[in-house]
Amino acid sequence: MGPTRRELDVENVPKVEEFPKPKGFGKRYNQVTLLAASFFLCYAMRVVMNVTIVAMTSEFANPRYDWSAKEENLVLSTFFMGYVVTQVPGGMIARKRYGKIFFGLAVALCGVCTILIPFAALHGVWWVCGCRIMCGLCQGVVMPTLHTFLSNWAAEKERSIFVSIVYGAGWFGNVCSFFSTGLISSIDPKGWEYCFILWGGITILWAIGWIFYGCESPNRHSSISVEEKNYIMNSRNHEEKAPGPFPLKAIVSSGPVYALLVAQCSQTFCFWMLATKGPEYLDKILKMDLTTIGTHSGLPYFTAFAFSMLVIWLNHMLVKNGTLTTRSSRMLWNGFGMVVPALCILVLGYTNSVNSVFAITLLYIGITTNITIYSGHHANHLDLSSNYAGLLMAGMNTIANCGAIAAPLVHGAIVADPTDPDQWKNLFSLTAAIWLIGAVVFQVFGSTERQPWDDQSAAMENDSKAVNPQVDCNENHVELNIRASGTHTSPPESDNSQTLIT
Repeated sequence: MGPTRRELDVENVPKVEEFPKPKGFGKRYNQVTLLAASFFLCYAMRVVMNVTIVAMTSEFANPRYDWSAKEENLVLSTFFMGYVVTQVPGGMIARKRYGKIFFGLAVALCGVCTILIPFAALHGVWWVCGCRIMCGLCQGVVMPTLHTFLSNWAAEKERSIFVSIVYGAGWFGNVCSFFSTGLISSIDPKGWEYCFILWGGITILWAIGWIFYGCESPNRHSSISVEEKNYIMNSRNHEEKAPGPFPLKAIVSSGPVYALLVAQCSQTFCFWMLATKGPEYLDKILKMDLTTIGTHSGLPYFTAFAFSMLVIWLNHMLVKNGTLTTRSSRMLWNGFGMVVPALCILVLGYTNSVNSVFAITLLYIGITTNITIYSGHHANHLDLSSNYAGLLMAGMNTIANCGAIAAPLVHGAIVADPTDPDQWKNLFSLTAAIWLIGAVVFQVFGSTERQPWDDQSAAMENDSKAVNPQVDCNENHVELNIRASGTHTSPPESDNSQTLIT
């Protein structure tokens, strides 16, 4: 008896040619550097208000803004009110040909709105809130666009490296923003104003460079080498096509997606609780001056950035020599990056100004180790889906950043008196519990397998078979003829073959 149709399919599957990794740093590293610079600046502009608001409302400020605690928390939350609105539209636009231009203009407009904040403050707190909302609207497109561009440029074995570099740069932006803001604000009563102008101006300069040198994918780069393009396209395991229909029904019924969502929501809430209210804790409980607040608010993110370089190298070596699989790598670094900070902040709630050195040490350890989540669940969107990574990040980031909005408001509800250590203990205990829940859920239910709904060709083929069931009958008829004759007939070429340059 002749071979079955399944055997024929296996025999006739075209083998994908292996392309070696090009030597040296190619164009993909240039693009990752530009994307990392954008994230660096976006985070710098995002957190600049966290320290300047301490300077603006201090007795040494000129002019001094006598805002209530409720108004201060509102100013810190309004950025995320705008941020959650443009996540999904940003992810959709990033998949279009003009995604590069839209991305550059959005980041540039955020720079302009940041520069306007000192002038808006002269007219009242609501004008400042308006500028922060605009900054959030602009930055809402950044995360999904970065994920889309990274999915285009990152070879499979370089995903963790590229994601860690780009998002690690965001943490380094925290360092520079916190440190420079604390230093400049302490030198001059009007110093806090210069901080907004400084970061907004640098961002506009970056946007000009991006328009000239940025590119959204290897297929659209004018000077990428044939070797590098083949290496990227071959190793990504999917063909860059025109966007297909978004498989919403399949995604919302996917267990690994919900595991990732829980991890991302818990991480976002806890991270921004520390980032927005950490300076106030240093001020009210540990009794530090403005320069010291800026230093200790920023330096943990520098140690985190330095630690991330070690983690990138170590993870790459462990995966390369087969010690870790992609799944075990994600689970290891995600668990480490969420459990250790949770334990640190839990203990932090039981310290006071007498044990300030111990408290600062816990803060440094917690923030430093938290950065390993970028080799954990934060890279998982690219594992689950190459075709919809940007939109997947957009939808999840929209939901997760509702936690960023809530963080200062939850603080206001729990910490009525910011000088009371017991109230901070309650806040930190809640934050630690949320971190631990996210870690456990992802550890148990998370996955690194590419999901079936990511395969556009397979999805369209299944839809076609559902509409035209006679196709299967014809295939069975062909199989019977093959068995009778004992001849081999090659099946039609798959439309899912990869596009390579030869």
